[in-house]
Amino acid sequence: MAILEERDLDFVVSVISPNARNKERIKIAIREDRDFRERIIGEDLLFERIVNNRQLIIGTSFTLYFEVLLRRSLKEMRKSIYTVDRSVSQKIPVFDTIDTLNFVHEEGVLDYLISLLVSFVTHEEETATDIDINNLIKLGIDATDDQRFEVYKRIADVCLLVLGVFPEYVMYDYDYLFLNKKIPITGKLMRTMGDYEILGKECYELAAMHEKARANNLDKILRSFSRKFYLAKKPLNYLSKHLITL
Repeated sequence: MAILEERDLDFVVSVISPNARNKERIKIAIREDRDFRERIIGEDLLFERIVNNRQLIIGTSFTLYFEVLLRRSLKEMRKSIYTVDRSVSQKIPVFDTIDTLNFVHEEGVLDYLISLLVSFVTHEEETATDIDINNLIKLGIDATDDQRFEVYKRIADVCLLVLGVFPEYVMYDYDYLFLNKKIPITGKLMRTMGDYEILGKECYELAAMHEKARANNLDKILRSFSRKFYLAKKPLNYLSKHLITL
């Protein structure tokens, strides 16, 4: 499970069980009991406190913030039999909610989605190579074998982030996202959704095959993301569309 800081646990307990006699026991349960954690972090009251008071983000970690939002997304997705694919010009209903929920409940999947989102908001030295796929590909060509794991993984993560959180922008150079440029009325089209998906799947598979993936027990989860990349973007689609303002 994703690691929550002590301040996160204190905050959760203060919201959910402010009058509890043994708060330490509750915190231990959140850390160690997956079912208990899912129930507690998924509480409506906790979600409302998080989204209605943005100042709380300063006092808690992004790990807690994104876990609350992702669990809320899954909770609301259960109410529908279909998900919605979004692009520049259209929205398409797809009847894959059950498949999506089953995938996210596989061991490690939700934790990986949380860590992916956190990695894009907490990186201390943001550079073009952190988000620019073209630069990352060039970096990968020149990298040593030992360095390629991080490059493959980062390319795949960027592809998933773009398709999951910014699908309407996929047809354009995503510098418009990160550099706050306005999307041009006309201009050169860039990678398509299919291009991002193929590249993301390939790079997750390459990362999974690397010895560093096995050493860090990431080979299974990365291979799962490669094979079910299409489903991995669905909780992010819902989160970006309904729960956060971009």
